[in-house]
Amino acid sequence: MKKQKWTLSALVSILSLSLVLGGCAQNESNNEGTPTASQEPTKTSEAQAAPTKLEITKVGWGTKLPDAGNDFIKQALDEKLNVDITLTSPASPDDFKSLLNTRIAAGDYPDIMELDSRATLQMLAEKGALLDLTPYLDRLGEVKTMVGDDSFKKGVFDGKTYAIAKTQALMTTSYYIRKDWLEKLKLEVPTTTEELLKVAKAFTEEDPDGNGKKDTFGISGLGWQAFAPVFGSLGVPSLDMATGVYIKDGKSITSPQDPNMKAALAEVKKFFDAGVVDPEIFSNKGTAASDKGIKGQVGIVFIDWGAFIRKEGAENVKAANPNAEWIMVPTIKGPAGQIEGPYDVGSTSGLIALSRTLEKDEEKLQKIFDLLNYVSSPEGSQLVQYGIKDKHFTTEGSKVKISELGAAEAGYIWLYQLTGRPESEYLATKFDYAAPIIDQASKLSRLNLYNGFIDLPSDFNAADAYRYIGDLSMEIVYGKKSIDSFDSLAGDLNSKFNYQVFMDQASKQMKELGFIQ
Repeated sequence: MKKQKWTLSALVSILSLSLVLGGCAQNESNNEGTPTASQEPTKTSEAQAAPTKLEITKVGWGTKLPDAGNDFIKQALDEKLNVDITLTSPASPDDFKSLLNTRIAAGDYPDIMELDSRATLQMLAEKGALLDLTPYLDRLGEVKTMVGDDSFKKGVFDGKTYAIAKTQALMTTSYYIRKDWLEKLKLEVPTTTEELLKVAKAFTEEDPDGNGKKDTFGISGLGWQAFAPVFGSLGVPSLDMATGVYIKDGKSITSPQDPNMKAALAEVKKFFDAGVVDPEIFSNKGTAASDKGIKGQVGIVFIDWGAFIRKEGAENVKAANPNAEWIMVPTIKGPAGQIEGPYDVGSTSGLIALSRTLEKDEEKLQKIFDLLNYVSSPEGSQLVQYGIKDKHFTTEGSKVKISELGAAEAGYIWLYQLTGRPESEYLATKFDYAAPIIDQASKLSRLNLYNGFIDLPSDFNAADAYRYIGDLSMEIVYGKKSIDSFDSLAGDLNSKFNYQVFMDQASKQMKELGFIQ
């Protein structure tokens, strides 16, 4: 699955189309003990009725659908619900944007649209293109059970519910460290920021790979993310989420306004002063940091579990050095406790919106509710996660086992996960060999951010504000400016970038949604 995390550019990229892309529950019953319409597909004369045509459009990220004759998920859904689904999945966000704009211009909207961001949601809602789901929420019982009430809050704009946010991806990033290097240098797994710095120094200066050269560094990652637990140990988000909105003392705040941010930046600066940081840390993209770890160039990397533990990653590690062993580091401690890093609880892997034209077609609208409820139900969710039961997967009690055929044929079926999936359960099934470490990483304490719920004011330039914060912070850690330069940041943001307008908007929406008083 494409996992979407709120990174340093997430607040910036909410201004444009960008990367984006649940639990089991029993059917609710009415007073007579019969499943309600919100949970069960409609049953009236379907044997005689022609299938209802439904069109879905979403980004496919290069995943190719099989033709209709070989699309076993489409066939199963069509038969179950008496529908005829057409799924269009442009390869990239740009292709999706182009297609959607063309359709909007023609007034020809897909029935179901998976949107990538609140910015897109806002744009379509203002055009009058989207159906207000508020009057229909009681007909989406299985969906509510799958995604949770807060996911409906993410689709609220101007007081109306225009979309359903899919279930969130798990946040599983953490520090990973070369255990064999620790053992060679007779060091323990670090538990505090001071111990982390000590180990990073040793990995840089004491030839942990034994090649007689000073060619290793202590720590790497993707920019400021590499120090997320260090920032977190002082109770603030890492600077890749510099404009991340969080709650402190009952009020919404961002790090430039938090007194602890200066101390956290000073703590991070110690690593740069000591010369233990990957010199390319701020230019690392994609797999650059994990690649350096695999090659033996760094000994501590802040990364997702898959880089070194997933079979492909583990094979790359062993191919580069059979003696290398990477282990996860429990969250380091600091004055604020143990916080692995920030996590935007407003983020989502997609927003499911419906065409406003459906308000005039009750039969089709009910079929769409049937579809959304079904793929959110235990049976339907298993279908769109794993394929056909007893062919692509089997069950033993509540445990699912994917067959060889399932592993070979089911690569495309995530496209039908319209409301998401129960991520912990799914990952534990697909990567059963790594289930304990995935579970451990997903349960690490994170600092909740709320940007995914917030609409950016038109007179606030998030990109420029973020760039200003990042540039100043980099000058500080590299010693070009004094740490005291940070004292004027909050005032500068207000005077240069209208920052207070953004904070007022954040506070207003968070109050409306009940996150603060």
